[in-house]
Amino acid sequence: MKRVSISSRLLLHCCCGPCATVSIDVFRQMGYEVVTLFFNPNIAPADEYNKRLSAWKTVCEDKGVHGIIREDDEYKPQKDRDRCAHCYQTRLRIASKVAIDINANHFTTTLTISPYQNHALIRAIGDSMRGFRYFDLRDRYRDSLIQSRSLNLYLQRYCGCLESQLEAQWMMKNRREKRRKTYGDCVPWKPDCVLDRDNNRY
Repeated sequence: MKRVSISSRLLLHCCCGPCATVSIDVFRQMGYEVVTLFFNPNIAPADEYNKRLSAWKTVCEDKGVHGIIREDDEYKPQKDRDRCAHCYQTRLRIASKVAIDINANHFTTTLTISPYQNHALIRAIGDSMRGFRYFDLRDRYRDSLIQSRSLNLYLQRYCGCLESQLEAQWMMKNRREKRRKTYGDCVPWKPDCVLDRDNNRY
């Protein structure tokens, strides 16, 4: 990736700690002064939110970057097929405002390191906002998992909203059932509440 002037400040919206690990490294290597933002009112329930917030704080401390927290107690997630667009729009809109407040030249999001997010939609929404930069970091996703385990970070098992939690559980159950039908009893059957950390989707 092209290196920029070290005077360029980048606000990095962070969806979680694991995705922030390598993302921060990449943008620093590019020459950006990175400031992170945790604004994710979509995450539910409260216990899940707190675990991800704690993981993000750990990464900020480990990387030595300044972190900003924004909350929105009035946020109401959508439950229809447009829920992801609504969620992306909400988080990037606040990131855009915070970038202006801290005099950041650009802003972006760690969502683009995940191979399971809708990159085309994120880019379309972000490009409509002043200062947004899209970076495709999917090839560094595995590296983020390695760093996360070295820092003993909490690894979430779904994107954030309760709808995505149900979706992730359904997909996991289907994969297990498919393996069970294919290989029979040689593959241990696990209850839905037990998930393999190596198969995290987000």
